[in-house]
Amino acid sequence: MQAQEKFKLNFHQSMGLMLYSIGAYVLNPLNLSADNIFMLIGALVFMLSSNFGWMFFVSLAVLLIGYVFKIMHWPFGNLLFASGLLLAHISIYLKYIHKCKNLVLIILFIAMCILDLGFYLKISHVKFGSEVMVLGFVLIAINYSFRFYSKKHKEFEDYSKLGLVIVWSLAGCFTLLHLLWSFVISCVLQ
Repeated sequence: MQAQEKFKLNFHQSMGLMLYSIGAYVLNPLNLSADNIFMLIGALVFMLSSNFGWMFFVSLAVLLIGYVFKIMHWPFGNLLFASGLLLAHISIYLKYIHKCKNLVLIILFIAMCILDLGFYLKISHVKFGSEVMVLGFVLIAINYSFRFYSKKHKEFEDYSKLGLVIVWSLAGCFTLLHLLWSFVISCVLQ
């Protein structure tokens, strides 16, 4: 029960996720110019209101610097990016998972690791990066759905989180498989 309390989102984290989601999955497919601003503000609100610890923020900085180096084709971009990604996973493992006895949360962490591995493979132009990412998205959606249905007491926040996870997973799969996600979003909004 103690591990589940750590995963509970506060109001600011929920607002950050909502802003990021609006930018990434509503404004971006519709080619509206404010998508990056919504995504950046949402990510900043979420990160600043979280209690991840200093190691996570250091790993995030290394990850972002490595990503910029990779985009600019500067030396050590791959190394910095991979190191930041690995440090982020280690910090999350040490903070939340290593004492956790909840199998659903452990599988969710493994699914996130698979998704991030696919992301790294995709930006490194290695074969099957997209397929590994799709596997990660599917595992996250299935696992989170199982976690939701196994909860005895559900609140509005639980339904919201389930909706966000399902929409994120579908949007990721649609994008990676080159399906017309923007068409689906525009039909839903009309």
